[in-house]
Amino acid sequence: MEKERKIKVLSLVALIVAVLGLTVAFAALSQTLTITGFSGMAQEDWDIRIQGDDKFHEKYAASNQTFECTFCKDAMTTGKLNLNVGENFDTLSGFEFLLEKPGDFGVISFYVANYGDIDAKLEQIISNKPVCTSETGNEEDAKLVCDNLVINYGYPKENIPADQFGKWSEIIETFKEGEVLPGNHTTNSLYFEKRHVIMVVELNKNLEVLPTSKVTVSNLGFTLKYVQK
Repeated sequence: MEKERKIKVLSLVALIVAVLGLTVAFAALSQTLTITGFSGMAQEDWDIRIQGDDKFHEKYAASNQTFECTFCKDAMTTGKLNLNVGENFDTLSGFEFLLEKPGDFGVISFYVANYGDIDAKLEQIISNKPVCTSETGNEEDAKLVCDNLVINYGYPKENIPADQFGKWSEIIETFKEGEVLPGNHTTNSLYFEKRHVIMVVELNKNLEVLPTSKVTVSNLGFTLKYVQK
């Protein structure tokens, strides 16, 4: 009788130990799966890029690309510049404009593409602070231009004839914070959402005091900060 009772007690203890062991193992496994799953999603499914055209680019393509730049100081003939979009493909800089009179402008054209399958929201547009330099060294001219720059981001009119260059800076709709760039929710791995955007830098057309010299506007650029929607 006593022997049977001891056997039952030992069996019960063994069963409790086994259940506790399985519980701990399952908890550890669940934690590992959760961490691994989240890490994989962040690395493989999030891929927002600034690029120079609307063509598909393989992942981890070179960050140095060709961009259309209207009235860029170093691209007056070709209208194109090779620019670097940074290690994270979220920054565009390295271009400058030469402005002289009210209404003069420069335009940089770019695309924003979402190669991942996570919807992305534009949280912030961070613009560089422009630097103005007069060709004659006139500091008053430089200050006048920098104080009266108008910078806008937006969706442009498409297919404007070459003889209507004045319309190249026209914006149909503002490119603004809060906009969503959808991810790829299709079965086509080569599909991606994109947006054609322009940055317009203009010397205020209502400016009444004119600079006496041409002024180079440099240190232009921006960073687009996207977050998961």
